[in-house]
Amino acid sequence: MQNPPNAAAASAEETNLLGRYHRELAWVFALCLAVLISFWPVLEADFLAWDDDINIYENPRITALNAENLAWMFADFEHALRYKPLSWLSWAIIHQFSGLHPFGYHFANLLLHCVNTVLVFVLLRQLALRVMGEIAVEKLNYVSSCAAAGTAFWALNPLRVESVAWATALPYGQALLFLLLSLLSYLRYCADVATRVKWYWAAVVCFALALLTYPTVLGFLGVLVLLDFWPLKRLERMRAFAFSEAQTRRVWLEKVPFLALTTVFVLGTLYGRAHATGDWPEPKSLTEYGLTSRVMQGFYVWAYYLWKPLWPMDLAPMYTTFLYFKPFDAAFLVSLVAVLGISLGALAGARRLPLLMVLWFAHLALLVPVLGLTERPHYHHDRYSLIEGICWAGLITAGLMALGQRKQFMKPAGVVCAAGMIALATLSHRQTAIWQNNIVFLEYLVTKLDDTAYRSTAYLKLGNVYLGTGDEAKATNAFRQSIALNPGFAKPHFNLANVLAGQKKFDEAVPLFREAIRLDPKHVGARNNLAIVLAELGRLDEAAALVNEALQLEPDNADLHYNQAQILQKQGRTAEAAAHYQRADRLKNQPR
Repeated sequence: MQNPPNAAAASAEETNLLGRYHRELAWVFALCLAVLISFWPVLEADFLAWDDDINIYENPRITALNAENLAWMFADFEHALRYKPLSWLSWAIIHQFSGLHPFGYHFANLLLHCVNTVLVFVLLRQLALRVMGEIAVEKLNYVSSCAAAGTAFWALNPLRVESVAWATALPYGQALLFLLLSLLSYLRYCADVATRVKWYWAAVVCFALALLTYPTVLGFLGVLVLLDFWPLKRLERMRAFAFSEAQTRRVWLEKVPFLALTTVFVLGTLYGRAHATGDWPEPKSLTEYGLTSRVMQGFYVWAYYLWKPLWPMDLAPMYTTFLYFKPFDAAFLVSLVAVLGISLGALAGARRLPLLMVLWFAHLALLVPVLGLTERPHYHHDRYSLIEGICWAGLITAGLMALGQRKQFMKPAGVVCAAGMIALATLSHRQTAIWQNNIVFLEYLVTKLDDTAYRSTAYLKLGNVYLGTGDEAKATNAFRQSIALNPGFAKPHFNLANVLAGQKKFDEAVPLFREAIRLDPKHVGARNNLAIVLAELGRLDEAAALVNEALQLEPDNADLHYNQAQILQKQGRTAEAAAHYQRADRLKNQPR
């Protein structure tokens, strides 16, 4: 007995539907597998003395999920320069499972990148289908292939390594996760505004969660407005501000919660920056760092992230371009001309090429939070391209779809894409190697820094790491390099003096301790350790005088009182020594 025609058609449609979803899942699996293969070395990486100490392994606030720590997470403006309560909470949750083992933190970053890769694929595919409208089933496969290629360019790009391999970069991936969920919810809402209001509020809540994770997402409102122009076409260019029309009013009113959240976090960020506390420097005034320099810096950032994804070579954890620059240097003028020229071209061609207009102005909007307009110095880190890089993924997706209109270009395009993805994955895999441990990281960093003061600091950190491994010869060399690069830096003098003193090379250690004190007159450690060396040499009067100077700076330092007691005892001044011993005991035993 044969099935009726309508039943046969339904069965065929169901088979096509299942096959389509199987193909989508295959792309998801392939993308996640490519990410895991490219980035798996991060799971073996250690913590780095590059803010991992401040944020994670020396931060007592993430070691327990109690009321006190939770209150700190949502009230802190001192430990970090940006408000990020959900980032602290995430690290605290990871700590509950992983303790201070770095694997859990790196696994979280890699997992976030995998999830974000899937969401980017879903986003690109949805936008592509919306642009194409009703298309034949056989073309759905090609659309998915194009979206997968665009996603792979974003996910496997070496610019992603920093945000995946560095434990401290978790806020960037987590903020992007919430941002993508917000955008996908917004698109779902726009598909049927009458019956799916819940998706609108899901978009608002997810955006709030993204802001609470890290304020790199402050440009998102601009993206929503751009999408309303195209491809959603909820706003007409010539009637975008016709508030007398109900449709136009509704579209703009929908942005009010997003605008309110953005405004609150912008004002909060500016307030926190203007009232910097702790170890954070106060922001520079316009007199110290002029408006022209800030603006030209912004244009450079906009231009830099336009071309860098296409040439992700010679990457570094830190770029010192903005340390010393003149706003009318050639690179900055070229950036200004390029950004203004592309902007004018995008506006002029908005009717004919709306995709380019939307992607370009989304690029500008998403980068606003990382232009560094309030910072001096500012750094254009690789991780700042994490969100903005999706614009390039969209352009690649659209370009491949256009090529697909001509069958003779499809196979060559596929070959080029495959080769490009393999090249990017290889570069990313190699780039993960520099984030494996402090020694590899800092040895790489010193080769990339062209500023002598920053290289000096990097050599200082490298020397400390070598010292921690017991390699005093390499530590000594690193400290000497640091001093040679920046003779006015007290810390390497002090650290090198400590190494030499431990080796009983007192004649070399003493002048280094004295130089550290000259460079930093409030250096208590240098006075104390120099006093210990002088006492070893029998120069007790000098030693006692140095400890007295240190005690004037830190009168409640128990170690200083103990060392002074030992020196005085060697001088036969037992009564004075006993008083210092007693003071040291009281200070050590008093409640904290």
